[in-house]
Formats: sequence, C-alpha cells, structure tokens
Amino acid sequence: MPKFKLSHRDNLEIIALYRQSWPVHAIVRRLAEIGIDVTWGTVKNVIKRYQYGKIGYENFNHKDQNLPKFQYITDQDINFVKTALTENPTRTATDIKHILADKGTHTNECSVQLHNNKIVIYREKDSVAPVLPKPKHPLKVHVWAGISRKGTTRILIFENIMTAAFYINPILTSGLIPFINRVYPSSHRLQQDNDPKHTANATKAFMTEQNINWWNVWPAESPDFNPIEMVWSMLKSRLTKKEPKTKEDLINGINSFWREDLTIPICNNFIDHIYKVLPVAVVTGGRATGDLPRKIFPERSSGKSLQYFNRKLQTPEYQVKIASLKLK
Repeated sequence: MPKFKLSHRDNLEIIALYRQSWPVHAIVRRLAEIGIDVTWGTVKNVIKRYQYGKIGYENFNHKDQNLPKFQYITDQDINFVKTALTENPTRTATDIKHILADKGTHTNECSVQLHNNKIVIYREKDSVAPVLPKPKHPLKVHVWAGISRKGTTRILIFENIMTAAFYINPILTSGLIPFINRVYPSSHRLQQDNDPKHTANATKAFMTEQNINWWNVWPAESPDFNPIEMVWSMLKSRLTKKEPKTKEDLINGINSFWREDLTIPICNNFIDHIYKVLPVAVVTGGRATGDLPRKIFPERSSGKSLQYFNRKLQTPEYQVKIASLKLK
C-alpha cells in the first residue's frame, strides 16, 4: 500500500483536535470521515512531535502535494439531479433553481463548547511548545436547527446525546414540523445528511406518517453539500469572538447569533453557494470540494444559478484554471 503523505492542513487538523482533548482513535475516525485514511500510529507520531516541541505550526510544509481520496457520488445521486434538470425542457434556469432550492429546508446538528478558542503562538524554531491550561471536561452543548430560503427554523439547544427517539421528539416534533406548517404549508423538501438517527427506521416511519417530504438520497460523507455547515462555522466564529465564560454566556451567545445575525439574506447566500459546489464536485469526480469553489469562482453566487456556474466551467478560461489546479 502506498504511503499516504499528510498535508500541512492535515497536520493542523490533527493538532487542533488533540488540543481539544480528542483521543487518538477519535481523531483517526474523524480524518476518515473527511477522506483522509491514516493509521493510529501516524496520528500518534504527529502528536508526539508536537508535544516534544519538534514541530510547531510554523514548521509544516505549507504546500499540499496531493488531494486526499474521497467517497464518490453515487449514480442515484446523479440521476436525481439529471431528472430534476430535464423533467420539463421548457423550464428556465430560474425555474429549475426554484425547484431544487426554494422548497428546501436544510437541517443538521453541531456541538459548541467553552474554552475552545484557537490560539496562535509564535516561538523560536526547535524551542519547547508552551503548555496552555485547559479544563479537562469543558462544558459542551449541542444545537439543532435548519435554514431555508424564507429564514430559519427554531434553534434547539440540548446537552444529552441525540438518539433516534430524541430526534423524533422534540427535534422534529417541536423544531421542524411547526416551521413547515407555518412557512411551507403547501409544499416543502427537507434535506439532511445520512446520520444514523436521521435514517433510522423509526425516524423514517415518523416522517412518512407526518408527510415530511425529505430528500432521502444523500452522498456519503458530503457535508459540503449542506449549506447549514457554513452556518455552524459562522456560529463558532462569532462565539470565539465573544469568549463566553459560563454556560449562560454560551447559550445566550448561540441564541443571539440565531436571532440577530442569521438573517434571511445570509441564509440565501449560504444556499446559493451550493450552486458553486455542485459543478466543482462533478469536476473533481465526487471528492470533497473544500475551498475549491471559491478558488474557481471568486465571484459572489447570490442571484445566480446552477446552470450559470456549470456553463462557466465549460469555457476555455475555466478549463485552463481547472487544469492548473490539477483537479482531474
């Protein structure tokens, strides 16, 4: 088996997770989820080098030499998109855009915790890395919420582990269904990933019983296809700036972000970004897109369509850009 060479970004990810008190086996699993296949020993070696001060953030090679391997989009996923695009040849690009996005509600969960602020330290080469005090078991809360073209669902904050039963009630019962009935009474489409609690038989039976129209075709390990992931990134960034010290501060910060910062235009900007992501995912053969959509399409996606970006990729200018990035 060829040796997998970790990139600068991979090393930073390992150290960041280690600094958050993740065990080695959990780090290995996390890397596997984003398409980086490394052994327990490799991760342990990176951590040891960091602990002994032999490497620091400034010592990594900043050039990514190889793109990691990722899960491919299934034929079923591709057929779904083709069907939506060719169902009625007389539809305009705007019509197709509305069908694919306007009725969609994108939901997911994330976890936020205290004392999770990233710190950059500058030190001399080969000097010992400083040890920073950190709580052994920092307070953590979980949140569930969704976004749509017409705004956000209610945000639910909880501390216990989410099971399929908990996902059904109170998450779907109190968080999703009232939103659908109020904002999308005539038609809707729920989009969520393949988390086991989302795909459990009990969950699917409940959604069928409640007439929840969910998109049950979702590529494995494809968080870049769900715009709410960008919401979670924005939430954590805002909380880092606020530096909450207590549980009350943390919860107030989450609610403040959801109530004041996440406006309808911002929700639409995040959803529009998917129009950049999907064509790039096809070009890369189904691999994770990362920041490639922004590199390839530096322009804003607001008000544009999937067809717009797809056509751009076919032009000579963008073919040259793709070749320079070695995506194929």
